[in-house]
Amino acid sequence: MKIREPNCIVCPRGCHLSAELDVTMVSCKTESPVPKGKVFEVVREINSVRAEGGVSIGGVLIENVAGTGGSVIATSNMVAD
Repeated sequence: MKIREPNCIVCPRGCHLSAELDVTMVSCKTESPVPKGKVFEVVREINSVRAEGGVSIGGVLIENVAGTGGSVIATSNMVAD
């Protein structure tokens, strides 16, 4: 469990916040350039994926992401829980 303590930026007071995160993320990249009009759709799709088990560098996480014809691949390893 990871604890994050950001400062709120809604108003000038800058209140301190605390949140417990139970998420393990793996870094990734697209194998080809993403068209400008598809960037937000690609990001939404990446954020919706949950990897089950371990992930190895170079492993394909999403094929044909957002209909672009390109894949999203892992750039780091993640060990299964």
